[in-house]
Order: sequence, then C-alpha cells, then structure tokens
Amino acid sequence: MDEPVLLREVEARFAVTAASTPGWASPHPEREPLEEEYSRVSDPARWRIEGARALAWTLALTGLGLASREEVGPSGVAASTRGAWRVVPRAAGALSVLVVGTRSDDGLLVDVELHAGEPPVVVLGLDCHCDACDSGSADVLETQDDAWLEVVSGALVHLEAPGRVLTTSRGGWSESWSPGAAGPERGASRLADHEDRDADLAAVRRGGAPDPRWRRVVHGAPWG
Repeated sequence: MDEPVLLREVEARFAVTAASTPGWASPHPEREPLEEEYSRVSDPARWRIEGARALAWTLALTGLGLASREEVGPSGVAASTRGAWRVVPRAAGALSVLVVGTRSDDGLLVDVELHAGEPPVVVLGLDCHCDACDSGSADVLETQDDAWLEVVSGALVHLEAPGRVLTTSRGGWSESWSPGAAGPERGASRLADHEDRDADLAAVRRGGAPDPRWRRVVHGAPWG
C-alpha cells in the first residue's frame, strides 16, 4: 500500500465532504481549561467534521479500489439515531472497518466510532466534545487518521485472555488486565508479566500463533 498516495486521496475527498464543516483552532492553546468548560459544548455542529473525515476515508479507499462499502441496517447499531456502514477490504485476510455515528440533519455523522474485525474491536472510541477537552480540529483529524491507518496498514494486533487485553498499534501498545481475578484469570495475570510479549506480537504479525493462553487474536493483512 502506498500510504502517501492514500493520504493524498483522503485529503482530496475531505475537501469535498468537509465543505460545510470548517476546521478550528484549539480554544485554549496556552492555558488550562476553565471549570465551566467541562460542562459546555459551544458548537455541537462543528463535530460533524468527524463524519466528514470518516466519509472521506471511505470514499478514498473505495475510489482507489482497495475496498467496497456496505450499508448496515438499523439492527446492526445500538440505537435508531445511529447510522453505520462497513468498509470491506478486497485484500485477502484484511480486517473490515465498521463506521458508526449519530446521524446529523445533513447526513454527516457525529460521535464517530471505528471498529475492526468480527466480533468488532474498537479502534476509535467516542471523543468528548466539551469545550475543555476540545484541542482543535487538527487533533480530531489526526486521531481518526491514525485509527484508520492501524487497520489499513495491518499494524493492529489485539490479543485477549480471560481478564487480560493487549492491543498494539504503529505507535506502541496498551494493556488492561485483572490481577485479582480468580480461576482461569490467574493465568491471564501471569500472562501480563510474560517476558515474551514482544515475541507473541511478532509471531502474530508473521502469521503464526502467540502464547496459547491468548484466547482471541485479532490481526489482519494490509489492504494493499
């Protein structure tokens, strides 16, 4: 996959999809947020830029012949106000991306989430839109771009054991586990200290198998 070509296509599509959603600078670049900003959303409509970016990615991937788009019906999302579609890669062994968001009046989504694989793994969760957490549209776009690239590049590795989750990306890894769990989860706690974590991840990326205590492995091939 030629990543610069893909990103240029995303930007070209975004120039169209974001025509009604201009970007904005951080509202507090040189100070700490004020207490009242944590309970205030000054301009809810501006967050449609999330949906404009998700649509631009979808159009770029389908336009370059790397994927197709499938609509997801109401039964496939949590609430009637939520809309969704699935971006399905053409490359064998690659993970699809489920785009979910709340529909706005003009059809763009807000509160965008991205999920990969089946059952889905969250690669981009809900963002807080309060004024205090707002750091400007550039950060919003970069965060979503990174999530798409994790899946499209084949970098995402998600491992699960009882009481234990390890997720890696192009920029590092994150983990959560339950050290006080009983029964089978005790093995997961020991796994959290497993010195061969990097070997497990490398094995998955090579198409092999990690430590058998990992009960679920989510990883896909690059999209192109």
